[in-house]
Amino acid sequence: MQTDDYYVRNYNRNNDVCVWKQKNVGYYESSELSLFEIGVEKCTPGFDWGPDRKGFHMLHYVFSGKGSLMVNDRYFDISAGQVFYIASNDFAYYKADAEMPWKYIWIRYFGTKASIIMNFTSLPDRFVMNDTADGFVNCSLNAILKAVMKDSSVNMYSLTGLLYCFLGGLVDRFPKKDTQIDSTALGYLDALIDYIHLNYAKPNVITGMAHDRNLSRSYIYKLFRQYLDVSPSEYLDGFRIGRACSYLKETNAAISDIAHSVGYSETASFFRAFKRKTGMTPHEYRVKNAI
Repeated sequence: MQTDDYYVRNYNRNNDVCVWKQKNVGYYESSELSLFEIGVEKCTPGFDWGPDRKGFHMLHYVFSGKGSLMVNDRYFDISAGQVFYIASNDFAYYKADAEMPWKYIWIRYFGTKASIIMNFTSLPDRFVMNDTADGFVNCSLNAILKAVMKDSSVNMYSLTGLLYCFLGGLVDRFPKKDTQIDSTALGYLDALIDYIHLNYAKPNVITGMAHDRNLSRSYIYKLFRQYLDVSPSEYLDGFRIGRACSYLKETNAAISDIAHSVGYSETASFFRAFKRKTGMTPHEYRVKNAI
């Protein structure tokens, strides 16, 4: 099953692996919230991943078997009925048990809203939790997987809606203690993000943003760190590189012109930032993701 936007892979007759994934999308591309991948896998004994950073928010629900997780120097034994979460910047390693390898369903997603919403749950601090008595995580992930497997023409707006409902449910069921949603701070943050999205190609964006919104640079820095776990400059660079990725895929414009169009006055600076974010040069990215 395949479309211009995503594809589904079934690896074998036993359905040990079944994966739905967006095509040609990287975590560095700009988005408020987007589903990147969802799938089910019955792992082989000792199957492992990492140690590395996923670059996406990733959540697993374990149907059966067991395994282990190491994330940011913390170790967990995980068994059936448990949920484990890896944030986009977490350094993680996980491994299926050699005798009773796990079978799990997982989801990968990304975007600025993903970071904000997850920070209102206890999962970024605890990493591993039991599913709720009503099986919320299990049922929700299976519903999303069923939606993408059943309808090859499902649109991304429907999927994003399902993802918002799922993340909202996580906030309700796994709330971070003593944390209240500060609507004023979130309003400021939304306004700051909108400013970057509209003015990312201009020079001195952060200074202009502080002046335009009448906020101190220190307060802006605190908001981005608290809710997005990045600095304003890191977010700006990520958004610029995301726009550059789109231009590289969708146009034949010269790389130097793309660099200037997304806010880099020097092509060399653009090359360094692009390689740092994507692990590829702009030319390599264009060739790999040619439409």
